[in-house]
Amino acid sequence: MTSVDAPEGGVKGQGVKRRRGRRPVAEPKTDSLRLRCTPAQHAALIERADRAGLSVAAYILATALGEETPRGARRPPLERRLLAKLLGETGKIGSNVNQIARALNQGALNSGRADPDALTLAPIQAELSLIRDALMAALGREG
Repeated sequence: MTSVDAPEGGVKGQGVKRRRGRRPVAEPKTDSLRLRCTPAQHAALIERADRAGLSVAAYILATALGEETPRGARRPPLERRLLAKLLGETGKIGSNVNQIARALNQGALNSGRADPDALTLAPIQAELSLIRDALMAALGREG
């Protein structure tokens, strides 16, 4: 697929063609291989490939041939994906707690007295902050 850009001051359709999509490689993978295995072997391959952060095909090539597969599909290991999802869910919970605290505080400001429910949210917010920091550290991100 190509896209044609108009040169400066020119007419669209007469410009330089830009290539889109995958870059051509020196040694394309054109042959395929079909593998038969038991469901337990299949599950083990998927688990090991996930831990390595590779697709199953890239994992099999790397282990069978003993060489790096630079074009292997790099994916975050299963644990990192789960931690990232958990971090997102923790953020949603924190947002809900903040909305509740804001609503309680607005009610306390309108009535002129402190609401005891607002005081119980402070430890929840502190715990969520600790959980978030632990998840960020496990993912190797700065909080």
